[in-house]
Amino acid sequence: MDASPSAGTKLYMGTTALVGTTDTFIEVAGIESIPEHGRAYNEVTFTPLASRGVQKYKGSFNDGSITVPLAKDLSDAGQAALYAARDSDYDYNFKIEANDRVAPLVLTGVSMSAATPGVVTKVAHGLTANTPFKFTAGAGTLPTGITDGTTYYVKTVLTADTFTVSATAGGAAIATTGSPTGTYTVTTVPTNSVAYFKAKVMSFTNNPGNVDAVLMGGVNLSIKSGSYTEVARMPAPIA
Repeated sequence: MDASPSAGTKLYMGTTALVGTTDTFIEVAGIESIPEHGRAYNEVTFTPLASRGVQKYKGSFNDGSITVPLAKDLSDAGQAALYAARDSDYDYNFKIEANDRVAPLVLTGVSMSAATPGVVTKVAHGLTANTPFKFTAGAGTLPTGITDGTTYYVKTVLTADTFTVSATAGGAAIATTGSPTGTYTVTTVPTNSVAYFKAKVMSFTNNPGNVDAVLMGGVNLSIKSGSYTEVARMPAPIA
């Protein structure tokens, strides 16, 4: 278990694009807090007459809504976009990015074959599928099809010591050619955990408060059920 601070968490707003994970996002500034959110199921109960014990089942689910307090500033592009979306009936893409990035892992003594697909070998590499990383060739020569300093992803973990590589997360394994020599360094490219969802902007209200308070606003996001997706940070922390 490796806990992370809430401080540094950010809210981003996208467009009405169909696929939220590849949308273009802008940060919403001035967020004071992000309340509890996520999927919850309704409880369905039935009490058999004979046993008298209440039977419990999971019924419909609701991905809920979020009311986000913020220091109001419509000169901020993210807040201006929220304000404009308040009067729209459409679902917009949002993401919440946590501040839980781990330190890069540096693996030395790595080799890679020229094959279809190319196979990376490193004893006890500890990486999982979709982990982003970069090769540094050093004095070695990488196989053709792999470029020094480019971000790649672990495609398939074949064994504790080997894995294949893709150009995108979940993409096809890369075939390599040429005459690779020597060994290389693999350095992971850490990412934060992210929650993606679609939501309607139901309100953007004012809360002036008192004389010693900041001019605040409140934004209510009604999450479209079934759109909430969480992506874990990469790489996973090593105990």
